[in-house]
Amino acid sequence: MTVAGDRVASYMYQGMSHPVASSNVTARTITYQDQGNFVTLTKRSETTADAALRTQQGDATAVLTRQ
Repeated sequence: MTVAGDRVASYMYQGMSHPVASSNVTARTITYQDQGNFVTLTKRSETTADAALRTQQGDATAVLTRQ
């Protein structure tokens, strides 16, 4: 994902970059949507964030940790 200022500019999926039309970036949360898919990243700490994905195929969650 590429964040430029206060918006998500693009994200990578299957090795290809996709532009993002709608997003919101705060100090704690990043949200964006593309083609009916919704992504939310919520900061837990300096190295950990919660991720949630909502699609027509179903929902998924993950904990992301920077190493």
